[in-house]
Amino acid sequence: MKSTLVITLALISFAQAAPTTSPKNNASKQSIPNKKTENPLISQKFSSSKTVEVSGKKIKLTFTVDLKGHQDLKPQVDEMKQLYFTQWPKIVKMLNAPIDRTPTHLSLNFRESMGHPAHMAGTNMVIEGNHLRRHPDDASGVFVHELTHFVQSYPGGAPGWFVEGAADYVRYKTFPKSKWANQNKARTDKSKPLAAYWNSTAFLLWIEKTQKPNAVSHVS
Repeated sequence: MKSTLVITLALISFAQAAPTTSPKNNASKQSIPNKKTENPLISQKFSSSKTVEVSGKKIKLTFTVDLKGHQDLKPQVDEMKQLYFTQWPKIVKMLNAPIDRTPTHLSLNFRESMGHPAHMAGTNMVIEGNHLRRHPDDASGVFVHELTHFVQSYPGGAPGWFVEGAADYVRYKTFPKSKWANQNKARTDKSKPLAAYWNSTAFLLWIEKTQKPNAVSHVS
């Protein structure tokens, strides 16, 4: 396939660029703010729906969340809800996802501690509550990354470097001037284009800039 050939050739050219050195992380560990007492006036579970239009088709999207034990994160959840309705159509277009086969009902849950910020389990997004308390400014970016996986819904066996690279690619396209974006651009390692996450994102951005525009959409 042409897309595969483009990526193979691009790997050779991309790797020839001298890698930049990843800066040491000297930031001290941030303490976790104390959880606030649960407010009985805040619903633990709620669901919202909205109809959006994509490529001339009207699609009903539903967002369901369980805030039990994490009601202090309600402001971030409200932001995620809005992002879901605005970004789902954009991500579908960005990845050229088949509208009729793309999930439309997202469930959001929280766990106190998981050892990683978030993951998707089918159509259920699970986010670590402590991560959002330590890094409240990371909520939108983490959500968009996982929302990309929700839209991808690739079958088993999809190459991990592209799955994760494309998710960070969408996050970067959504928040190009964020602290996260600036930090990652400063520590790109061009010798590891298939290392997934940001290094693969940098590779995909380079392909689109120098080899094939909209490569992510074609490959996806």
